[in-house]
Amino acid sequence: MDDLDLDFVETKVSKEADKLVYDVEVARAFFQANGKPATITKDAVLFTEKTPGGRMYFIIRGDLLLSMNGKSLDVAKAGEILGEMSVVTGSLRTATAVARSDCMLIEMEGEQFKQALSRQPEFALMLMHMMLSRLRLTLSILRMRGGLAANAPATTATSGCVVNSKLLLNIAEAMGPTAITQFPKGRNIILEGATGVSMYAILQGSVVISIQGKAVETAGAGGIFGEMTLIDSGPRAASVAATSDCKLLAINRESFMKLVKSNPLFGFELLKGFAERLRYLNALRK
Repeated sequence: MDDLDLDFVETKVSKEADKLVYDVEVARAFFQANGKPATITKDAVLFTEKTPGGRMYFIIRGDLLLSMNGKSLDVAKAGEILGEMSVVTGSLRTATAVARSDCMLIEMEGEQFKQALSRQPEFALMLMHMMLSRLRLTLSILRMRGGLAANAPATTATSGCVVNSKLLLNIAEAMGPTAITQFPKGRNIILEGATGVSMYAILQGSVVISIQGKAVETAGAGGIFGEMTLIDSGPRAASVAATSDCKLLAINRESFMKLVKSNPLFGFELLKGFAERLRYLNALRK
């Protein structure tokens, strides 16, 4: 089976994983309350890869063919969301979408999406679950292929979720000094494969994030890590070690849920972090 076939199969598996956490009616209600109707005729192009993507869509009727570099990748059907990755990350489209039939859609601009999360934060939680299932699937594929350690860049780059410093300060003040913990330089904070009950926000210092012993990301003040396990209670996906003396804000599951529901900006920044990590890991598969 060639790389195209593998990508096609993996997309199908990813969609099956999405079904475990995706609620069509929740998505439909979210888009109907905050978006606007749109139509596209058969064979028309909805969006093109490597172009800016300022809108996301919910498909009411019809289906669209998704392709990459001129090769078919998937078919998006009624009840599905598409275009959300570019809206969340602000990055270019990774695929082209062409209508296979006349389609009825609900479209939503990026700014509308951010505003809508303040009214319906539970939608952000659902998208986090979806992106997390895709992240864990991608990590499994990389491990099975043995490709992560070989393909990961030799130098790390700051990426993932970074929270606005003022927002993080407000959160720390609200949670109080008992939520603050410190780690000296060189100390392991999280071990890959272990269980966990907290995520961390960096108030001071820096860390390195590694998968299978390979450094893939760094994070400094404002960076967040360890959030994946709070969403699905799964094992830690990576190891994290302090590269300088660190002062961290520890956030447990209860506090995390309250923050997402009460602070839309916090929820959006987490979504963006998930999406950027997913793009990064997918790039390692090429």
